[in-house]
Amino acid sequence: MRYIIKLIAGIFFTVIIITGCALTTPQPNAKSVPVADSTTDPALNIKTPANLKLLQDREGTSVWAMGVLVTLKLQSKDAGGTYAMFEDYIPPGVGTPLHVHSREEEFWYMLDGELNWYVGNKEFQAKKGDFINTPRGVPHRFKNASNKPARMFLGYSPGGFEQWFLDVGKPVRNLQEAPPKVAPDDIQQAIKIAKKYGVEFIKQ
Repeated sequence: MRYIIKLIAGIFFTVIIITGCALTTPQPNAKSVPVADSTTDPALNIKTPANLKLLQDREGTSVWAMGVLVTLKLQSKDAGGTYAMFEDYIPPGVGTPLHVHSREEEFWYMLDGELNWYVGNKEFQAKKGDFINTPRGVPHRFKNASNKPARMFLGYSPGGFEQWFLDVGKPVRNLQEAPPKVAPDDIQQAIKIAKKYGVEFIKQ
């Protein structure tokens, strides 16, 4: 009886060993399936885009436009025309006249300071951390009525209006220099050129 039990056990373990070898040993007619590798498989190979931008603080194309220091971070030409993003530095007492965009949506994120806003028929004060969004066709303006500078990050979608700042702005070579004075003729010229970009300034 013991002999029979040992024989059965031996056969059982032999079958297990043979089966395991069959599962782990490549068969002559079997085709191996390679594991996808992100470094070799074109479908998974992630490449750094040619238009990648990395800008440090204060880097970008800076101009003074109607009293505001505008630093372009990303122009629409670098984003397929879909959007443009930049930073505004607004000295005390400076603001924009009431105007309306017909081609793009806008958004602002307050980085520092305070600004008095007028959007549609609503007036409010925005401070650090606040977010403002204005759809196209909605009149708006802002002004820094405090005694401290304000900064905000903003964007347009689709892009293109950033070219207006380049058209009317005065290039900045030194960010420490005092802002240039804004003459009445400069404002009238800026308003005239804005029409080219679908922006209308509203008289009050």
